[in-house]
Amino acid sequence: MIGLQRLWRKVNPPLVHLLDSAIGHVARDVTISSPYRSCVVLSPHPDDETLGCAVTIMRKLAAGTPVHVVLATDGGLSPQGGSPIENSALRLSEFRDACQVLGLADHQTHMMHFSDGSLHLAGEDLVDRISDLVKTIGPEEVMTTSPADPHGDHAALGAAVLMAVSGTATRIVTFPVWQEALPWHWWRAELTYRRPEAVQTGEFLERKREALVAYKSQFPAFTKEGVVGGRSLDSPFLRRFLGSHEIFFPVERKPRH
Repeated sequence: MIGLQRLWRKVNPPLVHLLDSAIGHVARDVTISSPYRSCVVLSPHPDDETLGCAVTIMRKLAAGTPVHVVLATDGGLSPQGGSPIENSALRLSEFRDACQVLGLADHQTHMMHFSDGSLHLAGEDLVDRISDLVKTIGPEEVMTTSPADPHGDHAALGAAVLMAVSGTATRIVTFPVWQEALPWHWWRAELTYRRPEAVQTGEFLERKREALVAYKSQFPAFTKEGVVGGRSLDSPFLRRFLGSHEIFFPVERKPRH
């Protein structure tokens, strides 16, 4: 996450805000229906699940709907300068703290333990493990990052999910993380997927903020009182995820070959 700071600083925040607002405006509001679909959230790194769909997770849990969150990598490449082993231990601890805030029990979280930055090399192993996990849990939908995300791990996980789950009855939706850093990735998502969907954050927004606070290694300038340090990555980046809605893109299912 921190490794993309330079990319983010090149973006014009007002343009990104305008683009996000436009997508939110055309999105179909699924705040009422979404909480009643059981799901598996596949997150490439510790924090992506909270950034992309924390409120959606909490709404499902509040409705008594089964939710499982699966962490694909150990997050060992961040923070920069730390050893992979120490980073991994730190980020897994932060992940558990954030999941506790969201209301997830230990049996609802799972670790694949791939190395950070390696998902593009995981190939069929990643696809097969996702396929087995989805067959075991049997969710109505899977939420994950998009193949259109400019982050390599995010894109690789999204592509693997499409291969593993397509051709089944399981619904696939993707949530944006780094697409805003390169606005044409939004356009690619619009061309690839159906009409976006929105889940209103409402009364769950403060708990999402609290869950993000758990990721101190990734968002050091973020506190419960709000985003501080106006020139940091955290200010424009996190505000995108603390708005009035969470955005998802439904994916057409295709047969697996």
